[in-house]
Amino acid sequence: MSKARRGRARRSRSVSLAPMRALGGDHGPNTEASMAGTEVRPVDGDNPNNIGRRQRVNVVDRLAGRNLLTMRQIQAARAIGDAYAKLQTLSSGGELKETVDSTPKPDATIAMQVDASSQWVHVMTAVPDRNRVIVEKVCCENVPVTRIVKGGAATRMYHRLRQSLDLVADHMRY
Repeated sequence: MSKARRGRARRSRSVSLAPMRALGGDHGPNTEASMAGTEVRPVDGDNPNNIGRRQRVNVVDRLAGRNLLTMRQIQAARAIGDAYAKLQTLSSGGELKETVDSTPKPDATIAMQVDASSQWVHVMTAVPDRNRVIVEKVCCENVPVTRIVKGGAATRMYHRLRQSLDLVADHMRY
């Protein structure tokens, strides 16, 4: 039989996060995982109670807000992101699964797969191989450039990203 622990009980450690209640309202759980990649923005329209809403932040939108990308580059980045999302829905089964369930012929399924993969190939053909990783990280995976590289290398990566997005915009005729 084991002896009961004697002495003072341990104090539990509490991890406090920085206060983010500048705007009122319920912003969901206050954990690091739920707050990663999000920000609290004021509700649109008449907002007398100063209510905010937690929204996911898109890296391309953030770059556009800081005037680091032109309109053509933003359109190219969104075209890349949309093509990637369409390609990802093939494996997750969303629209494709409903189509397969509703049609007796598999031709529609194969046509959707071919359309999605050919759109991805068409959008990404203009991106040079050396810039492909940075474009995929920023436009598809929503990873900021500063998380990929640090310091002066981030400036070079921004330049390579903008150069690649210009090539895609030229290719897509934006």
